[in-house]
Amino acid sequence: MTPRRATAAAAAALGFEMAHHEEPQIAAHLLASAPTGTFLEVFHPDRDPLFYEIVEDRNPFVNGYYKVPDGPGFGIRLNREVIEKYRVDR
Repeated sequence: MTPRRATAAAAAALGFEMAHHEEPQIAAHLLASAPTGTFLEVFHPDRDPLFYEIVEDRNPFVNGYYKVPDGPGFGIRLNREVIEKYRVDR
């Protein structure tokens, strides 16, 4: 069992809900896998433009809900143009 899953199990046993700070494209999966997963923290596009730009096929938010991507890996495709725009290895 990974430390994350052990923490989620302990939280569930104690009746605590879990949330996650930052990186919503990954956090959505972590929260969905926890029995007491709750809120997905997502910042405004002005604060975190990469979440809105780098994920090419990001699911929309509908009435405050976000469908966890279900494709291979994390279920997302990265926008190569955005990656090239922010590269620092040149």
